[in-house]
Amino acid sequence: MLRGSVRSPGVKLGVLASLGAVAWLAAPAALSASPWTTAAPAEGADEMAEVRALPSVGRLSFAGTRPEGLSLSAGAGYGYTESIVAQGDRHHRSRAQLAATYAVSPHLGFSAAFDARYDQHRGDGIDAAGYVGNPRLAARAAGLAVGDVRLGAEAMLWLPGDDAPSLVPGAASLELRGLAEYAPPAWGTVAAYGNAGVRHDRSAASAPEAHRLGEAQRMALGVSDSDALVAGAGLRATAASATVFAEWSWDLLIGSEAPAPSESPMRLGLGAYAPLGERYGWFGAAEISLSSRPSLAADEPLVPVEPRLGVLAGVTYHFGSAGGEGAPTEPQPSGSIAGEVETWDGQPARDAVIRVGVGDRAATAETDDRGAFEVDDLPTGSAIVTVTAPGHREESVRAEVRAGHTEELAVELTHEGSSEIKGVVLSYQGEPIRAAIEIEPLEIELRAGREGRFQTEVPPGDYRISISAPGHRNQVRSITVEEKGVTVLNVDLMEER
Repeated sequence: MLRGSVRSPGVKLGVLASLGAVAWLAAPAALSASPWTTAAPAEGADEMAEVRALPSVGRLSFAGTRPEGLSLSAGAGYGYTESIVAQGDRHHRSRAQLAATYAVSPHLGFSAAFDARYDQHRGDGIDAAGYVGNPRLAARAAGLAVGDVRLGAEAMLWLPGDDAPSLVPGAASLELRGLAEYAPPAWGTVAAYGNAGVRHDRSAASAPEAHRLGEAQRMALGVSDSDALVAGAGLRATAASATVFAEWSWDLLIGSEAPAPSESPMRLGLGAYAPLGERYGWFGAAEISLSSRPSLAADEPLVPVEPRLGVLAGVTYHFGSAGGEGAPTEPQPSGSIAGEVETWDGQPARDAVIRVGVGDRAATAETDDRGAFEVDDLPTGSAIVTVTAPGHREESVRAEVRAGHTEELAVELTHEGSSEIKGVVLSYQGEPIRAAIEIEPLEIELRAGREGRFQTEVPPGDYRISISAPGHRNQVRSITVEEKGVTVLNVDLMEER
């Protein structure tokens, strides 16, 4: 943190205006096609999320992969704090941010961020202002898939100073956290994510004269005398091209000088991010502090005090691979997904729509007359394949795309209806049989699928079911189907002798 001594508001506004101008001039080069994989808000010890150009939003970080290459981001924000020093006072915080990241691979990225803020406190005879600069370096390894869960880890180094521009080596603070993300295919575009870790916080060493400062100035420092356990959880969902998120985070201060847990920084954040073009994008977030306010007296330990309400907005730009727009790029590894889709009665599902999502890439295809499909040139990684067809329930399965390999899938659709007959036909050895099934008096004929399963929609009533298969004895069953009911018929066929 590069913190200037408290000077006149005019000088500080000039500094902030200069930083804002830099951010404005950088805006054309500070957008991205996929903000969640190139740039988004990230965590900080004493303010709302910084932009670090790594896949994250709000305070928490994602465990997903990202495109290789260089990304930039720029943002600005405002925070408001109610009276906590004296009756009738107010605290305002303006912010400007710049960040850059370089992804060595889809699973490993490094970033540098600088967040400048200007604090102004007025009311009840208190008139103080000052600015703070926060440089941070971060590294993230992510994208390890374990079933429907993705895992990762992140390290961040915070480098506070005592007077701009300066650094205090003894105040350098390190944060380590684990990342997890859960996105089962049944959830579609919804994912749950969480972080947990620890911060070794020595930032208070950058403010050795803090006991000489007034309460308003101590509130603006944003440094701490205590280490912290960091944790949080969130949900995100994508609709069309935009992604929205909601998350909760808590920095539980620990140690002999830590305040009560209710006074540790805790927040609730909401936000969104979306592409604006091939490489450009935007992000925005709002956050409220849920913490009670600690004592700011000169003889008390330093505790971060965050704005009660904060907002942040910005833009991102992704350059792609190193060397710039015109530099030659090496072919990226890719794979394919192919398969067949059957309807509930064992027939090919013609013209079913196939949607494949791998990271920030999406592709679509349709099945042919045989119910077959193939999607080529997919990036490697974990994919979600969603199949939709009229009159059938949407099905989602997960597949792994590997370089130079075609992943084969078989999808069986479930019929959508109010009353149903469904079941499975097996041999006495438990093997599935693709048996022929007749339903009287409706004269419905269908065939069990590759797993021996069958399903059909029927009106309520009494039915006679005939099940037959070559090499097995025929079987006849009588059933009753109730209104809006599902009757399950499981059949074991005996071999003929």
